[in-house]
Amino acid sequence: MKRPVTMYAESTPNPATMKFVADVMLVTDGNTAEYVNQQEAKGSSSLAEALFNFPFVSGVFIASNFIAITKTEALQWEYVSEELKAFVLDWLQNNEVIIENVPEEREVEIREGK
Repeated sequence: MKRPVTMYAESTPNPATMKFVADVMLVTDGNTAEYVNQQEAKGSSSLAEALFNFPFVSGVFIASNFIAITKTEALQWEYVSEELKAFVLDWLQNNEVIIENVPEEREVEIREGK
């Protein structure tokens, strides 16, 4: 049985990234997950892994009640946002678990200028 979920898309300051906001929590405890390719998503998030099947998806970020998807420059959002929204909405309606294993946070290396 499908669970009731609604979703809307909103733009972000980054024109290559669109935010898809749901009325349900996708991750809890302040966790976030970021993937820059399908390999990173494997075994961590089936949804993110599936999103990388779209040839124009170059990044997926999942937090609280939204998924931010970054696309390549190959297509404009007007051509793909509805398709992505429908795909994510269908996934959320049919799958309770969005992230199977929260990935380790990336180490950010800060180099001191000399």
